[in-house]
Amino acid sequence: LGALAAAAAAALLAGARQHVRVFRDAIPLYEQTLRHHPSDAFYYRLAIEYADAGRTSSAFHALELAERAPYRVFFGNLFGFQMRLSDLHRRKGDFAQAAAFLARAIEATPNALEPASTATPLAYRYLASLWEEAGDSARAAAARAAAESARPDPSHYFESNWLVMAPDAALGFLERRVREAPSDAVAWYYLGRGLHLYDQDARAAECLRRAEQLGFPVRARAPEAEGGAGR
Repeated sequence: LGALAAAAAAALLAGARQHVRVFRDAIPLYEQTLRHHPSDAFYYRLAIEYADAGRTSSAFHALELAERAPYRVFFGNLFGFQMRLSDLHRRKGDFAQAAAFLARAIEATPNALEPASTATPLAYRYLASLWEEAGDSARAAAARAAAESARPDPSHYFESNWLVMAPDAALGFLERRVREAPSDAVAWYYLGRGLHLYDQDARAAECLRRAEQLGFPVRARAPEAEGGAGR
């Protein structure tokens, strides 16, 4: 009996190891799921996995399949998911889709899983730039108008995700923005944060100093500095 139990345990262990080998990577799991349960969200998720694995052409093909697949899964409505897909479309050269997905991403917040607002000045200005690339001047103008009335969110949720998910797009846009609008303290600030994130510390410090000189972020002052709370 002992030998039989040992053999059974060995067989189970071998099966478990094989299972881990097959599904250790998310790509085969999504591919198998889609063979039986096609959905737009899973094709979009597979596109992101392909992109992260360096399989760019497969990622672009998965984006095309997603457009024809049924809608079934709610996580496709979340900001982070829509933002990744926006950047993947940008990399593909489809700026209209990149802008459309970014607009959906901005509209998705706040929600139960992402309580911060992403409707910030930089989000709308970047959206305007994508609509311009797509040749849609009316939507670009609307996004620029939204940027004028938007306010930065203290959580930095849009900007932090943008700098991590699409660093080339974010830093390139911010560099252009500070050249075109050198008094934009918000752009200087996030350019500094982005450069610091990617180890360009000297330039980052310079940008952050410029932002502070221009008044962003606003520093709260103690009541005493105002001459007392009652004044």
